[in-house]
Amino acid sequence: MGQSKANKEVIKGAGFIYCGMKKAYSLITVGILMLLLPACHHVEQRAEVLFINASYNAPTLDFYLQGNKAQGLISFATNSNTHQAEKLKTTEPFTCEVKESYGGNTVFSLNNPGWVDKGRYTLFLYGDYALKQYDWVTDTFTAPAAGKLKVRFMSLGPDAPAVDVFFNATQVADSLVYYGIDKTHAVGNFIEIPAGSYSVTVNDHIAGTNLLTLPPIQFQDNRVLDVYSCGLLTSSSTPFQLGFAAH
Repeated sequence: MGQSKANKEVIKGAGFIYCGMKKAYSLITVGILMLLLPACHHVEQRAEVLFINASYNAPTLDFYLQGNKAQGLISFATNSNTHQAEKLKTTEPFTCEVKESYGGNTVFSLNNPGWVDKGRYTLFLYGDYALKQYDWVTDTFTAPAAGKLKVRFMSLGPDAPAVDVFFNATQVADSLVYYGIDKTHAVGNFIEIPAGSYSVTVNDHIAGTNLLTLPPIQFQDNRVLDVYSCGLLTSSSTPFQLGFAAH
């Protein structure tokens, strides 16, 4: 038998109710998904920062940018990768903090250090850890030419004299002194050299005597490196040595 008009109206009405419920459930589902999706943040400004732990008696350290841990467990004579400090508002400052990996004690912090958008910086802790000496330098370099790399020397060994540094016969640093004595004559310029095998030599600038010679190392092209001295000439536990930080 055919359905009565009244029954058809009831079914039709139920159909509208069912369709309305489907729409309501769809809207609720979309709302839940929007809540679960990560918020999209637009970065207004960014700076690139690399951290070096050159303090000869420092513990392992953690490195923070904009309140977030960029890298942890950075021991003496090692460094972080290059990380980005990202500002979501132009009005907020760039911030940086270094903490002890075990215990979480703050070693130092920077709030609005003068970094600029798209700037590149090398930050370092140096000398006796008890003094908590730190600083940063601006990294101004262009990409190396084909088949070449760029190196810059930083003198961060507290008891070293003024030094000359050679990659084989190529001099990359001339009479650089410890950063804690004279900041203006402790960091060299970026020097471009052909990629290849080099023995790195550090000599006393005045006496001409050799302080350190590394066996040949193969250096790849298209790299930009900081070569930094650290440690003590008078110590066997943290001896005078070189670190290599790749930008």
